[in-house]
Amino acid sequence: TPEAINQIKTAVVEACINASEHSLSPDRKIYQRFEVENDRLVITISSRGILPADIAGQIQGNEESATPAESGKGDDRRGWGLKLIQTLMDEVEFERVDEGTSLRMIKYLRA
Repeated sequence: TPEAINQIKTAVVEACINASEHSLSPDRKIYQRFEVENDRLVITISSRGILPADIAGQIQGNEESATPAESGKGDDRRGWGLKLIQTLMDEVEFERVDEGTSLRMIKYLRA
């Protein structure tokens, strides 16, 4: 649907922004892979950088991963990208790989 397409586009943009801002990638490259499977679209955004602990905590739901507004740190307008991605996509997971970090997002295709 047009709504699902807009959700996917927004999630991809947010994932690329996060990779750009947080990856600490020495080569400054972001890799995107799109796979269409039988019942889903799988999008992987990866970079050769590391995944900072505060970002990993947000995905895993750790205490120290409070949003900037909740923790009293930072600008209230920042830090919501991962929450937004999780809201827009059906499944979201970070994976540390030998060459860096990848974010895998899944949107189920509904007839």
